[in-house]
Amino acid sequence: MARNPGWEAVYEVADLFRQRCLIEGKSLLWPEQAIWTVENLDALWDAFVDKPDEGSDPFVDNLHNQLESEPLPIHMIAVDLLVMYCLPISKGKMGAAAKTNLITTEMSWKLGDQRENGQWLRIERSFADGIADPGMFYMIAGRPWHVAYLLRFGKACRNRQPGNATKESTKELADEILSEFTSGQLEVRANVAAGRHFLLHLLYPNEFESIASSDHKRKIFTTFAEESGVEPSTDVDDGLFAIREFREATYGPESCHYYSPNIRALWDNGKPPPPPPPPPPDPPPLVHSVEVLAAKTHLDASFLHEIESLLTEKRQLIFEGPHGSGKTYVAELFARWFTGQALDDAPTEHVEIVQFHQSYGYEDFVQGIRPETNTQGQLTYNVRDGIFLEFCRRAADKPKAKFVLLIDEINRGNISRIFGELDLLLEYRDKQARLPYATGANPYLTIPKNLYIIGTMNSADRSLAQVDYALRRRFYFVRFMPVENGQAVVLDRWLRAQELDVTTRQHVLARFVALNERVSAHLSQDYQIGHSFFMHPKVGVPEGFDRIWTRAIHPLLE
Repeated sequence: MARNPGWEAVYEVADLFRQRCLIEGKSLLWPEQAIWTVENLDALWDAFVDKPDEGSDPFVDNLHNQLESEPLPIHMIAVDLLVMYCLPISKGKMGAAAKTNLITTEMSWKLGDQRENGQWLRIERSFADGIADPGMFYMIAGRPWHVAYLLRFGKACRNRQPGNATKESTKELADEILSEFTSGQLEVRANVAAGRHFLLHLLYPNEFESIASSDHKRKIFTTFAEESGVEPSTDVDDGLFAIREFREATYGPESCHYYSPNIRALWDNGKPPPPPPPPPPDPPPLVHSVEVLAAKTHLDASFLHEIESLLTEKRQLIFEGPHGSGKTYVAELFARWFTGQALDDAPTEHVEIVQFHQSYGYEDFVQGIRPETNTQGQLTYNVRDGIFLEFCRRAADKPKAKFVLLIDEINRGNISRIFGELDLLLEYRDKQARLPYATGANPYLTIPKNLYIIGTMNSADRSLAQVDYALRRRFYFVRFMPVENGQAVVLDRWLRAQELDVTTRQHVLARFVALNERVSAHLSQDYQIGHSFFMHPKVGVPEGFDRIWTRAIHPLLE
C-alpha cells in the first residue's frame, strides 16, 4: 500500500481534518468551534479569492490585507487550511520552523496565542515529517490557489454528506474541483494538480500514491503497466494502485520506492541513477513548543505564555525575585525560545547577555571615548560603540528576526547613567536621539522594534526604589518566588524529574518550605532562599543534603 509508516503523524492530522472539518463542520485546531459552515466558507472565498490582492507583496502580507476585516471564525478556518497546505510538504523543502512560522503569523493577527496544547503539539509533530517535494509552483506562485483548492473542496464536502464519502466519490469530487480551476470556470485559472494529488493521498493513504506530479504519475504508469497486467486505458490512479499491488507482491515494497535512484532510472526517461546527494546542511535551530520550555524550567506553560505576551507588548521585562530563584536561568532559556533558537545549543547572535555592576557605565553599554595605544605607542582617544549599539545594528540588519538582550543584575549599576537617552527610546521605538559621542553621517540612534530586553533583579537588594520612576515604567515586572502559599512548585517538579522516592522528596520539600516561611515571617518574602540551592544531584542523599544546608544555606542565614 502507498501508506508510509514513517508518516503516521501526518496521517493523524489528515484524519482529524476529515472528521472534524469535512464531516462535523468543526475546526481542526479549535474542535469546540463549529465554524466550518457553508456561510463561513463562502465568506472566506469572497475575501480570499473573489477579492484578490494584486500587489507584489509576499503571500502572508497579501493574506493579511485580505482578511484584516474578517471575524475570528474566518481566521480560524484560514489557519486550518494553512495547516493542511503545509502538511504534505517534505521537510527538505519547508522545514517545521517555516511551517510553524506561517501558521503562527496568521494566528497573531487576530487570534493571538490560542493554540491549545494538545492540538498544537499534534500539529508540530506532523510538521517534522512531510511527504514529498510539491514543486516550485505549489511552494511560491501557486500557494494561494492551492489553499483556495482546499477551501473549494471543503465547501463542496460541507454541501454534501461527507460522512458517506468513499474513495471513488472523493476522487470524483477532487477531479471536479481541479477541472474548475484548470478550465477557467472560476475567477482564477491555475493548475493545482499537486494539491489534488496530495489531498487524495492524505485522505486515502492506502489507495493513492504520495506523488505530487501528474507527469511523474503518468510516466510510472506507462513504464510498469504492461508488466503488471494493467490495461493502458485504465485510470492513472487506479492503475498505480494495481501496479503497486503487483510489484510489492512480486519484488517487495522497495520496488515501489519510485524516487529511489535505481527505481527512478527505470521510469524517468531512462536516466541513469543520479549520484548520491551531498550531505544535508546543518539543520536550522529548532523551534520548540512552550511545553518543552516548561519542562526545562519547571514552570507552567500558561505562565510562560504570559511572559511572552508581556514581552511582546512592552518589549522590556524585569524578572525580580530572591537570589537563587532561577531568574537568569529562565531568562536565558526563555530568550532562546522567544527568538526561535534551540534551547541546548551554543549561544547565537540572537541572544546576548551582559551584567551590570557599580563601575559599569554609559561608555561601556552605549558609546564612549576610550584611550587606546596605536602602533607607534602613542596614546589616542577614540569613540567606540558599546554592546548595546552593536546589538542594535545586529537587530536592524535582520528586521524579521527577534533579538533579546539579557541584563543580569540590572539594578546593581546606576541605571539612569548607563541608559542615558535610552530612557526615551525604550518606550518610543519610532523616535531617534542624538548620541553625545557620535561622529559620522548618522549620529542618531533608533532602537529596532525587534530588539527586546529582559533584566534580572535580586529583590533582596531592595534596589527597586533606586530605579527612578521614569525608567521603571518602561518595564513590566515578573516576580519569581521559591515558595508561595506554602507550595514550592518549581522545586517539587525538579525533584519529581529526578525520580526521587516520595519520602525523600517530601523531606526536602518540607525543610525547604519551613525554612522560607520562617525567613518570610522574620524578614520578608524578598529574602527567601532560592530553590536552585537545592537543585543538586546529591540532595536526596543525607550527606548531600547536610552539605547543602551547612555550606550553602547556613552562611546565608548568619
